[in-house]
Amino acid sequence: MSTLTLGIIVIIYMFVIAWLGYLGYRQTKNASDYLLGGRKVNPIIMALSYGATFISASAIVGFGGVAATFGMGIQWLCLLNMFMGVVVAFIFFGRRTRKLGEAHNARTFPQLLGLHYKSRSIQIFIASIIFIGMPLYAAVVMKGGAVFIEQMFHIDLHLALLIFTLIVAAYVITGGIKGVLYTDALQAVIMFACMLFLLFWFYHIMDMGFIEVNQKLTDIAPMVPERFKALGHQGWTAMPISGSPQWYTLVTSLILGVGIGCLAQPQLVVRFMMVESTKQLNRGVLIGCVFLIVTVGAIYHVGALSNLFFLKTEGVVASEAVKDMDKIIPLFINKAMPEWFGAEGDWKTAALYRTTWFMSQGLPKGCSFLEDYTLHFDGEKSAILQAHMLEVCPLIAEQKPRLEVHRLSIGIDSETARLVFTSKQGEGVAATVVDLGNRFRLIVNVVDCIKSKKLPKLPVASALWIPQPNLEVGAGAWILAGGTHHTSFSYDLTTEYWEDYAEIAGIEMVVIDKNTTIPEFKKELRMNEVYYMLNKALC
Repeated sequence: MSTLTLGIIVIIYMFVIAWLGYLGYRQTKNASDYLLGGRKVNPIIMALSYGATFISASAIVGFGGVAATFGMGIQWLCLLNMFMGVVVAFIFFGRRTRKLGEAHNARTFPQLLGLHYKSRSIQIFIASIIFIGMPLYAAVVMKGGAVFIEQMFHIDLHLALLIFTLIVAAYVITGGIKGVLYTDALQAVIMFACMLFLLFWFYHIMDMGFIEVNQKLTDIAPMVPERFKALGHQGWTAMPISGSPQWYTLVTSLILGVGIGCLAQPQLVVRFMMVESTKQLNRGVLIGCVFLIVTVGAIYHVGALSNLFFLKTEGVVASEAVKDMDKIIPLFINKAMPEWFGAEGDWKTAALYRTTWFMSQGLPKGCSFLEDYTLHFDGEKSAILQAHMLEVCPLIAEQKPRLEVHRLSIGIDSETARLVFTSKQGEGVAATVVDLGNRFRLIVNVVDCIKSKKLPKLPVASALWIPQPNLEVGAGAWILAGGTHHTSFSYDLTTEYWEDYAEIAGIEMVVIDKNTTIPEFKKELRMNEVYYMLNKALC
């Protein structure tokens, strides 16, 4: 999926969110409507909103990685979340909370406790905890959305954060709780569909049935890494040895701690006060249970089974292919899912350019995402033209960029605004990251940006550079190393910066500069291959 297509999808999604916020605004007449939906919220909408609020990225990415590393024992957390977070919460706590809220005419959770216990101090105390704690949680969520917008549209993070805040504020402030409930319900449907697809797609790519694939996961128990066997790991379809360190971590910290702790979330509890009757509340139990089984159950199940995928494609289990368990599920999705499921699929370039941008803060000349567009053959001055449709950062512009409107025939056929400029002249560094299966490789090429001719038939931002030591050797070495056509470019960051970054990140790095020759570069690549094979075997 192209960036342009993804951008169109995001814009459509934002319009739908805005419409749902407006719908909430139209249906809000008084304070009770604004805070509690008039206590007449549809139980299906309430249950979906409850589920979307319940499940966060940590449940999908973090615990999915735990399942990949330690196995399906984490499914007990799914069961406890369903039992405690839905059945017990709705039937026992929910009924009582709804009745007390209606009896006291309470509109917020702190107000409910204050009125029930006839204590203004309790109300202020609970409100203060929520007032202090909730913004911290919200800040993480808002930053995540802002970073996505920044990467999608290549705008400043602060501007992206402002845009995202205004969008959220628009439907929360104007639409009240109904606007929140409607947008939550939409997100729940999207999450449900994506997790369901993830589950079915896994069995499709593995070309095995349910019983066969789970039996095969049981059979590879001897492949559990020794460091995990020492902690009590017995395989991905078995619980850890009772009383072992892994057993205590899984049972006490994760299953019991997270499973029971879900009852203490005020943003969930207040939803019980939004339905009209206990009967309506009970109707939400089935919706909530099905939602949790599919969203959480699917990712825990696929997380453990991802060991079979990595074993098939990489020759090792998930925790050996990816040392950081938080990165297992993103890497699995990137490798196993169809291209549209994970956007353009070039997450490594996006992550590297994000790193480049931060490393370049306070430095004068600028950086940008760039793409190999075409080759210019002119003897010793043979060069590569770097360009892209709309996404080159104006920080590298030689002169003030021009805002022009031209027809764009790629993806859509319409008049599109874009910045037109050429880059500064001078030495810079182009970098990219490639996935070699058993490691990541950072490829760094020192380049010389030269003055470009006018390109009236290519009205986009561009840069023209000669890769050191020349086009023939530089491009040849880049191809031998597995370099991509997308790069992160900077005038300010030298190879020393990238050497430090590679050492911190623990990844391989190769440099192409004026001293590079093809024979010596080939030797370096072969030596690196031997080093990383031995390092993996010994460690």
